[in-house]
Formats: sequence, structure tokens, C-alpha cells
Amino acid sequence: MEQAWVRSAKLEGSKVLLRPMGPLDIQDCFDRLHRRSEITDWLCWDGPEAIEELAPWYLSWPLGDPNRGWDYHFAVIDLADGEFAGVISLRFYDHASQGDIGYWIDVPKWGRGLASESVSLLTWLAFEHAGALLVYAEWFEGNLGSKRVLERAGFLSDPAGEHRFQKGERNVLVHFHSLARSAWEEAGKPGAPDRVQVEAGERANPHK
Repeated sequence: MEQAWVRSAKLEGSKVLLRPMGPLDIQDCFDRLHRRSEITDWLCWDGPEAIEELAPWYLSWPLGDPNRGWDYHFAVIDLADGEFAGVISLRFYDHASQGDIGYWIDVPKWGRGLASESVSLLTWLAFEHAGALLVYAEWFEGNLGSKRVLERAGFLSDPAGEHRFQKGERNVLVHFHSLARSAWEEAGKPGAPDRVQVEAGERANPHK
């Protein structure tokens, strides 16, 4: 079964604008990730050693194919100053009805709710336009900030999804939080953008 997909999208809340990553974002992304352990310690990889490593992931939008699902990578723009603040991704590849959200925010932007609003906006997109039945995210033991971000977006802990991950010399406990479409609908479909531009792909959302 083919995955419902989004041709283009811009989502604006009160604090952030989410728009597709593009060529002009690659340098900003590299500058904020390269050897920045305060961010990459909480990611599944250690960040790029060369700027060329980022292009395959962030220059194709969406990334994937109709039969295996699409991945969407958004630049997070801080509306307070118009600056690039990080990246948030919604990934369906190989699990077309379950959206996996991953994100990082530049350190000087921490503590202002940018990640929380970004997760809420992207969760709305996943359910409203990308055909998701479930949206989930994972976080490393000790990253309580990420836990709070997900809880504020309505995600619930699911201990059955916990697992171990080998990151370099560390064996890390990974926690699993998720939000089902039914629970999101019962909560009144939270996270709707203040302003939105979404262009659907050829296949309509099968869950509407």
C-alpha cells in the first residue's frame, strides 16, 4: 500500500516556522552540528565531519519512495529573529503508517519552547496530511529535556518500546514515547499551525 505523501509544506506557529530543508540550510546545519557534543551526545550519530555528508539527507524532499514511505526534513526557523535554529524530521521509510519524529535545536535556542512547538506542528502534519496512524519518538536516558518536549505534545511513555543502543563506547537506554491518531483526535487535534501551506501529493490521506 502506497504512503500518502506531502509535496510541500510550511507550518508556522507562534514561535517557529517549519519549512523544507534546502541548499542554503546546509552550511547552517553543519556549523551547528560539527563537533558539537552538547547536541550530538543525544543523537544516534556523532554529527558530520564534512559538509558533504549532509547533502544526501537534506537536499531531497521528500526522501524515499511510494512503496516504502517518505521522509521529510524541515528547517526550524526562530520567528523571534528569523534565524535557522535546528532541524526536525518526520520519517516514514519502511514503516509507512507510523511516523518517527527526530529533532535537534541549536544550544543558544534551548529553553524557549521551540522544540515543543515544532513537535506539535509536525505531529499535526503527520496525522492531518501524511496518513499516519501513530507518531513516535525516542530519546536517550538522561535527556529529560526531550522527554518534557514529547510529554507537552501529548506523547505517552511506552516501556515496551525501550531498547539499548550502542553509541561509541556507551551502551545507552533508549526510551520510547508515542501518540496514536485516535488519542490525538480525542484531544481535539492539537498542534494546528497559525498559518499553513500544504500541497498534497497525488494520493489523498486515506484516513480522512
